[in-house]
Parts: sequence; structure tokens; C-alpha cells
Amino acid sequence: MADRELRLVRAERLYFQEFYENHRKLLRYAASKYTSDPELLQDLMQDALERLMRNTATLKKMNGAKTASYLCATVKSVYIDHCRRRSSSEQPLENQVLETLGAHADPMDYGAKWDTHILRSRLREKDWYILEARYIAGASDAEIAATLGCGVDSVRPMLSRARSRAKAALEDTTERGKSHG
Repeated sequence: MADRELRLVRAERLYFQEFYENHRKLLRYAASKYTSDPELLQDLMQDALERLMRNTATLKKMNGAKTASYLCATVKSVYIDHCRRRSSSEQPLENQVLETLGAHADPMDYGAKWDTHILRSRLREKDWYILEARYIAGASDAEIAATLGCGVDSVRPMLSRARSRAKAALEDTTERGKSHG
């Protein structure tokens, strides 16, 4: 029995080595869409490879474009997870403009730059996640739906509600600042 298990482990290792050799350029390209920082690029690639290794059985069932799409979606998912970990850490995020909020109003109407740290602390986790996934990580409706376990058609209404809540949170913060200032 141990000999059979050892052969299976070796076969899995060989399969994944071949997979990596065939797809390493695509993996690097997919990760480079999210960062130009060489250290973060390596981290994203490593984390994506670890996740792909855990899903070797799924990879073996795919071929061609499906494999490439799965690889790219895995890299994007790893990047989103990285953003979530970074946003939940003790250190505040650097200020980032949530583009759709700014598309409908001048950011100066709210007194300052959009502060993702304030939004993170005031929004429900699901609202923050959907805004972060879309506007910071660039996830598609399908990717967000898959992560949240809902239908693709429900993503847009959820985004709209999350944007409204974010706008209200920012307006509330600005109003409090004006009344205390």
C-alpha cells in the first residue's frame, strides 16, 4: 500500500512540474496584471501555485483555454485574498479612490480623498468585499458571484447597494468632521 501511495505522490509531482513548465509564462503574466512590485509578484505566483497544487484533480479534468482561464481566475482570487488580508491588518490601507463613487460626484464634495480605511470600518463585510473585489482588484461579475455563492445577475444590484452605503458612510464621516471642526 505504501508503495502505491508513493507512486501516486510521484505522479502528482511530475504532473504538476509539467503543468508549471507549460504555464509559467501565463502565470507570470496573470500575476503581473495586479502588481509591478517584484516581491508581491513572486508572492502571488507562489500562492497561486500552492492553490493550484491543492486542486490538481480539477486541473487534470481541464485542457486548453479552460486551464488557462482557471489559472488566471486563481491568480485573481489570490490577489483578492491578498487585498483582503492587507485591508484587515492593523495598518491602514493607502488611500484609494473608489472610481464609481467618484464618477457621480466630485470627491471634494465629501471634504477629502476617499478613505478605504473608513469604508472598511463602517461597511458590512460583504459590502466592503464586493467594492474591494470590483474596484481595487478588478474582479468580474462572474468572479464575484462565484466567491459569494450567488447568481451573476445579483452582483450588479449588490454593487449598487454597496456603493450607496459607501457614499452614505463617507457623507456621514464628512458631516461629523464639519460639526467637530
